[in-house]
Amino acid sequence: MVDFRRGNLFTSKCQTLVNTVNCEGVMGAGIALEFRYRYPSTYERYRRICADRQLTIGKLWLDSPAGVDDGRKVLCFPTKDRWKQPSRIEYLERGLEKFQATYRQRGIMSVAFPLLGTEKGGLEPGLVRGLMEEHLRDCEIPVDVVEFDPTCEDELFVAFKAAIDGKDAHVVRECLQIGPAAAKAVLGAIETQPDLRTVMGLARISGIGHSTMPKLFRFAQRQTEPRQGDLGF
Repeated sequence: MVDFRRGNLFTSKCQTLVNTVNCEGVMGAGIALEFRYRYPSTYERYRRICADRQLTIGKLWLDSPAGVDDGRKVLCFPTKDRWKQPSRIEYLERGLEKFQATYRQRGIMSVAFPLLGTEKGGLEPGLVRGLMEEHLRDCEIPVDVVEFDPTCEDELFVAFKAAIDGKDAHVVRECLQIGPAAAKAVLGAIETQPDLRTVMGLARISGIGHSTMPKLFRFAQRQTEPRQGDLGF
């Protein structure tokens, strides 16, 4: 059975998370950018296989991210060829056919998909839901299809917020290894924006740039690991 719901893909307990990608090696926006921040080793390998033209429409690439010891896997699913182009429904169909034919031999035990090609790809959600239901309903594993809900809080953000609660800007700057302006922006956002629910949401805050975001994710991820001392260090 396919379970369609609104939420945050990254809170799923499924073994495999699906990342919608292009075939040019670019993870520059949307859910792909969050995958890039969360799983940098997967991103680097993805860039290499795209440079070698090993990932094309209708092919899927399964990766075990470095540093992840809970068995979680990332499945890169091309919904477009070039990153500037929109997604195409026939690309989704080819990828879903490939998934249905190969998930057993790949050792996929459960899987969580985003609503393919709808966020940055421009496809109509109702059309995509029908296509995914048609191709995934006969899978003999748990299948979640998660349409992003920005009000859903994820566990990384909960841990991140708890770790810096009550800390001054100097301590936050040192622990996160970020500049003073970024530290001030992070604290200001946490204190004044109650609708902030995810670490990724910090990317839209003025003063928090692209080079800062990987550091915020690394820090947040350390907070969910066995503690080695104050603030996860």
